[in-house]
Amino acid sequence: MQPIQTQGRRAYTREFWQDRFTNRTAPVWSRLGRVFTIEDKCTAREAMERHHVMSDYLETPALFTDPRTGETRESGLKTILREGDGGNLFHVATVAPSYEIIQPREIAAMLDETPRGGAGLSLTQRWPVESIGTQSENGGFFLTLNAGDYSINGDKMQKYFLITNGNDGSTALRIAIVHIRVFCWNTITAAIKGAQIAFTIPHRTNANKMLECYMQMISTLPMAQTATERALTALAAKKLTEEQIEVVLDKTFKTPPVPKTLSSFIAAQTEGATFSGDAMERFTEAQVRYERKIAAAALCRDKARELHGAFNEANHNAANTGWSIFNAVTELLDNQAGAGHKDTHLDSAAREVLFGDRARQRDAAYAAIAAL
Repeated sequence: MQPIQTQGRRAYTREFWQDRFTNRTAPVWSRLGRVFTIEDKCTAREAMERHHVMSDYLETPALFTDPRTGETRESGLKTILREGDGGNLFHVATVAPSYEIIQPREIAAMLDETPRGGAGLSLTQRWPVESIGTQSENGGFFLTLNAGDYSINGDKMQKYFLITNGNDGSTALRIAIVHIRVFCWNTITAAIKGAQIAFTIPHRTNANKMLECYMQMISTLPMAQTATERALTALAAKKLTEEQIEVVLDKTFKTPPVPKTLSSFIAAQTEGATFSGDAMERFTEAQVRYERKIAAAALCRDKARELHGAFNEANHNAANTGWSIFNAVTELLDNQAGAGHKDTHLDSAAREVLFGDRARQRDAAYAAIAAL
């Protein structure tokens, strides 16, 4: 494939990379909105009331005006409303009839109430509320509970119970146990078979029953060292060669395959086809997009190597281990901004780290290390 001139387009240079990577001094969910740190002990309900995310959502039939007759009719959809400051109702979303609202008060009750049968402690009694974040006027929020700490080769690790929710028609409720490396706030949550705890609950029929089921299960988790902690500790004991580290990077930041459309263009060109101006422009654009993806993957591998070297210098006991390269990959994924400016896309980047493509890349890194 011949290189394409990209005059007028932003090149993937190291200078460009600096716009897309920034070291973080707080957990990744702090990007999802305004964070309020809870200094005094309180329940989930008290934290949510204090920071104005407790208002109920309301639903009403969605209406439309028939352009032919001017009549107002029901559309078959539902409108979600919420009461804002001053008592005014505002529109949150228009959703399908099967959409089920999960009210903030229902979430608070599940966090604060003792398990069925009255035995044991509630989640907020076991794990104190640490922070709450509000995302926007639509009432979306996230809440974290401090689930304790442990260490790996002297590296302090912190566990959090994280719950995020919104009733805007596009955001599922998510709950997870997240492991954080405190030194750099890396989100160390890996695809460890049978150990990762993360659930996504779409706002469909029976969503509240699903949430209650998952909350009851999480409330029974033991306080002792978990399988996740043992597996992460094992990473620090696994020495890797340079060749093995490259295998991990190649499987995490893969060189993308040639898209089918571009393959077809190339095949047609090889067979002697000629392209019109519009077709040639589409071919050129497809080739540029593909070369950008290749360059981006290569830059990710380069940056991960740099971060790995820095980790080795600061952590001699765990240098060149599964733990060192896993942290390098995680730090890169946590701190790489979105496709646009870092200040405007950090919220989407944070969701990707916790639940999206970046989480899957992190999982791929763990799987590659475990396979060595």
